[in-house]
Amino acid sequence: QFGCDSVITIQLTVIVIDNTVSYSSPVLSANHIGGSYQWINCSSMMPITGATSASFTATANGYYAVIITDNICVDTSACFPVSDLSLREMPENFVSLFPNPSKNEFTILFSEIQSDILLDIFSSDGKIVYSKQISNTSKYRINHNFAPGLYRIVIRNSSNKMVQKNLIIQ
Repeated sequence: QFGCDSVITIQLTVIVIDNTVSYSSPVLSANHIGGSYQWINCSSMMPITGATSASFTATANGYYAVIITDNICVDTSACFPVSDLSLREMPENFVSLFPNPSKNEFTILFSEIQSDILLDIFSSDGKIVYSKQISNTSKYRINHNFAPGLYRIVIRNSSNKMVQKNLIIQ
């Protein structure tokens, strides 16, 4: 009794997702064909509402990525920088900060009630330390524990206008 060998045949399907992105201002396009898509804002790592097609039209400078699902495979592209959209400057008196310098709290005062403002605070090395979507306010207070140093506050509205302010944290 010597036994016998058996032959096993495996059918293996490998799905390769092309997670690269092409850019032709202001449109980002996933190079993968097929599947489903969800574009995300890399600053918040949150999905962009309604951005579920193979292409996405950026309306503001920032970093964007696409999550691609094909059958049961999921892959995410690298974050792609968009920095060539024209941003019109808001008037300098549109926003003020106080107190500046600040310790643990400061207030942003808008010249009029704002709806749909994106507020980003960058450290001196360019990292986002705070990001928030704010609406229906003319005054916004931030309590924080930022390290002492110089920070850049970037405020954008839905019309793609922006203003930048420097803030000193003591």
